[in-house]
Amino acid sequence: MLHHIAAVLLSLALLVFARQPHQPVTGAPVVRGSEGAPLRRNINDLSAAGGPQWNLYLLALRAMQQDNDEDPLSYFQLMGIHGAPYIEYNGAGAQVDGDWQGYCPHTEDLFLPWHRPHVALFEQTLVSKAKQIALTYPESVRAEYTHAADTLRSPYWDWAHDSRVPPATVPLKIRVNTSSGEVELDNPLRVYRFPKAVLDGKYGKFDPSKRPEVYRCRNAAGYPADANRRMGRFPFGQLVYDAFTYARSFTEFCRGDGGVISLEQIHDSVHFDAACREQLVEVELAAFDPLFMLHHTQMDRLWAYWQALHQDDGNQVFQEPYLGKSRFSTAKGSVINVDSPLTPFFHPSMAFYTPRSVLELGAFGYAYPGLEWWRHDKDQRRRAAARVINGYGAPKQARTRHIARLRVHVADFGRPCMVDIFVKGRIVTRITAEAWPNPGSVWTGFGLDEFGIDQHDLANMTIGVQVSKYDGSDVAMEAISNIEAHVEVVEVKPPSADELQRPEPSHILPASVMLIRGQNGTTLSE
Repeated sequence: MLHHIAAVLLSLALLVFARQPHQPVTGAPVVRGSEGAPLRRNINDLSAAGGPQWNLYLLALRAMQQDNDEDPLSYFQLMGIHGAPYIEYNGAGAQVDGDWQGYCPHTEDLFLPWHRPHVALFEQTLVSKAKQIALTYPESVRAEYTHAADTLRSPYWDWAHDSRVPPATVPLKIRVNTSSGEVELDNPLRVYRFPKAVLDGKYGKFDPSKRPEVYRCRNAAGYPADANRRMGRFPFGQLVYDAFTYARSFTEFCRGDGGVISLEQIHDSVHFDAACREQLVEVELAAFDPLFMLHHTQMDRLWAYWQALHQDDGNQVFQEPYLGKSRFSTAKGSVINVDSPLTPFFHPSMAFYTPRSVLELGAFGYAYPGLEWWRHDKDQRRRAAARVINGYGAPKQARTRHIARLRVHVADFGRPCMVDIFVKGRIVTRITAEAWPNPGSVWTGFGLDEFGIDQHDLANMTIGVQVSKYDGSDVAMEAISNIEAHVEVVEVKPPSADELQRPEPSHILPASVMLIRGQNGTTLSE
C-alpha cells in the first residue's frame, strides 16, 4: 500500500513539473547599445584576473546549486536534462520507450548541435543570477559589478592547450568577495551535493550507489595529481589538430565515422580521466560535475572554430538525414535531419531549436576570441580559427607522419567499457563505449611518431588493444572479434599561420592487432 501511495505521489509530482510553462533558451542578454556580444573566456584567465566578474561567477554558480531541486532553472534540473533523473523537462513531450532515456544524444551527428542550447541555457541562468547578486553590492561598486555581470559568460577549459585540470577546480573551500565582505565558501567548482530526497527516489531512479556528492579521484594520489597524470598521457592538442585537418565532413569531425579521430572521442577521454572516472564518466550523471560545463563550453568553442573554417562548403553541420538513436522523447530509428527538434530546448518562438537554428552564436549572445562577427568578416574569422587550430599541433618542419587507423566493433561488448589502444607498451588513445546508445562500430585515428616508433616498428607494426569495464576487469576476449587496423604514411609541411593544411596519405602500411589482458584485474593504462 505504501509503495502504491509513493508511486502515485511521484507521478503527480512529475506531472505538475512537466506542465510548467516552457522556458525558452535565449542565451544571456546583450546590453542594449553594446557592440557585438561578450566573449566566453578561458577559466584559467578568468580566475587569474579575479575581481568582480570572478566573484560573481562563483557566487552565481553556488546560488544555482543551492536552489530548490524543483526549480526548472536550478543546477539540479539544468544538469539533469543531460541524463538522470530521466524526467520530462520544460513540457517538451512525453517519454518514449528506448534503451537510453536521457535527452542528450551521443555517437550521432546531433551531439554538438544539442549541447549548444544546453550550454546557452546554463549560461543565461548563470548571468541572470549574477545580475541579481550584483545589485546587492554597495552603491560605490555596484556599477562595476553590474557591468561585470552583464559581460559574464560561461568559461571554457582549453584542455587542448593545457590538459591539467583548472587550478580553480581543486580547493574544497574558496574565498570570495561578497556584498558584505570577503568570506570563505564551499568551492562551487569542486563541491556539489545531491539533494537527499533525490537520492531517496523523489524523481525515481537516479544513482544506484547513492553517492551524496560529486566525487573526483578517490585514491591515494587524489585530485588534481592523479587527474593530471591521466590527462597528461594523451597529446590532446595534436589530437584536436588531427580532427580538424583529417576530417572530410562535419560527420567525421563530430563523431569520426570513416577512420579519423573525432571531437567526440577526444571529449570522451576528458570525461574519463579528468575526475579519475567517478560521475564525470557516467553519461547518466556526468553533467552534475562542475567540470562538465567547462568541458562542454570548450567543445562548443571548437565547433565554432570548425564552423568558421567551413562557412561556405556546407560542412558547418551535417547535411545527410540518418536514422537516430533513442532519447527521452525520440524513438530509435527516427529520421534525423538539420530541422529535427533539439528537445527539450525551446526557441523564443516556442518551436524547438534545430541543428539549423543553433548555428549562429549571436543568437545566444556570446562569441569566442577571433570570431567577433561585428569586427571581422568571414575570411578574417576563418583565418583566426586556422591560427588557433594550427597552434595546437601544426608541424614546425616538413616531415613524414604515420597515422594509425583502427575500427572496433563494440556492439557485442558488455558496456559501458573502455577500449585502450597501446603502441610499444604505452597508451596512445582510448575509445569509451557507454551502455547507451548502442554505437555499433567505432573508428579512431592517432599519430604514431609522437611515441618513438622507428622503421623496424613500422615493418612489424602491432597495435595493442585492451577492452575492459570501468572497474578495470576485462571484457571476455571471445566478444572481441572484429577489429581492423592499418597505418597511413603522410607527408606534411608547415602551413602558413592562418591556413589549415589537409594532409593526404601517400601509401598504406599493414598493421596487426594484439589483444591485451589487464594485470591483477587492472588495466595497463592505470
